[in-house]
Amino acid sequence: MVGNGIELNIMAVVTTTWGQWRAQHPDSKVLAPDTGFARDYTPNSAYGDYFSSPNLIFPALTPDERLDQKDQVFGLRISGAEKAWPLTSFTGGRVINDRIGTVNLVVVGDAASRSVRAYRSGGRQFEKLNDDLKLIAHNGQSWKVSESDLIGPDSETLSRLPGHLPYWFAWSNYLEKADFFTE
Repeated sequence: MVGNGIELNIMAVVTTTWGQWRAQHPDSKVLAPDTGFARDYTPNSAYGDYFSSPNLIFPALTPDERLDQKDQVFGLRISGAEKAWPLTSFTGGRVINDRIGTVNLVVVGDAASRSVRAYRSGGRQFEKLNDDLKLIAHNGQSWKVSESDLIGPDSETLSRLPGHLPYWFAWSNYLEKADFFTE
């Protein structure tokens, strides 16, 4: 299909625990590990201890040393601009009001579950309402955090933005001039 002018849409991805996902999406279905193919699908079988080790499988230069190479960041690329938030910024569960390029946004995340989502905010300032981050607040009114939108009073919606959780070495090598969140 190369050369046919097809362009893939960037989709929002979330990393979370199975327990949190299942609680929010009880009708979810999962592929069984018994696929009929000779592949080991048990946890850590594909990469062994790679995810818990500070070492890389291959050499990579990380020109930006504000973080360790394998620290995870929530990365977002929209409207010709890029920004990364260290996953540790979401320790204890946080709501961060920020901006990337000309877009005002709110980033909702929890470092323990490695779950981060970003939404357009339309200039609104949001705050944490409770520990499970299923609801956040703007001017005392609750907004529901969903996979596709923030859903506010009178069913008003603010769209989710397509971010993901790369390692710092990958993000900083690919987008070395990208903006970086600091407290």
